[in-house]
Amino acid sequence: MKTLKSACLAFSAMAIIAMTGISFKVAANPGSGTDKYQQNNAIVRDDISAVQYYKTQIRELEAKCKKDKAANRDEAVITDKRDLKKLRADLKREEAYLAADKTILVHDRKLAIKACRNEIRKDRANLVASRRKLDKALDKGNEQLASAEAINVAQYQQELNNDRARLDRAQDYLADDLAYIDKQLNKKEVNYAPVPVPAAETAYERTRGKR
Repeated sequence: MKTLKSACLAFSAMAIIAMTGISFKVAANPGSGTDKYQQNNAIVRDDISAVQYYKTQIRELEAKCKKDKAANRDEAVITDKRDLKKLRADLKREEAYLAADKTILVHDRKLAIKACRNEIRKDRANLVASRRKLDKALDKGNEQLASAEAINVAQYQQELNNDRARLDRAQDYLADDLAYIDKQLNKKEVNYAPVPVPAAETAYERTRGKR
């Protein structure tokens, strides 16, 4: 009976909240539109385009090398093989950049997921504590205190719902990012012209310079 009464009070509190417009903590968007995530995604997209570009160039040059070899163009074959070595080195470099930048992107997404889970644990603890206070108020027959605690129960329940939704979005963003990377890497062709990187420029300078 007490449980039913507390549930009714909590439901009534939620109805009051809806009518009066009392606001609680609103689940923030877990990073989809922030500068950090936009920047991370832009860097990864650039890395993917570079990887695709060099893969395309290698395929085209391998086909040319076969034709030159079949036509006994020995000097052209030597040049082709030399250029292939350079392109493969470029591809290996870009793949390393992509792996590093993907790790950063995934790490940031997982941090957002962890933060959501921490908030959910706090919400659950607050909800349990608030329900206990509501039950005690009902046991004592203190309707005024019970009504106040019922509002708190409704508040913490809404915050829990918000943070659960936020966690779902954070997990979806990570899954979408990984799916996008896999999809793009499976493409066969890409129109991309990478900006030449000075030979003296280090990998750190190149990647961190974008951030």
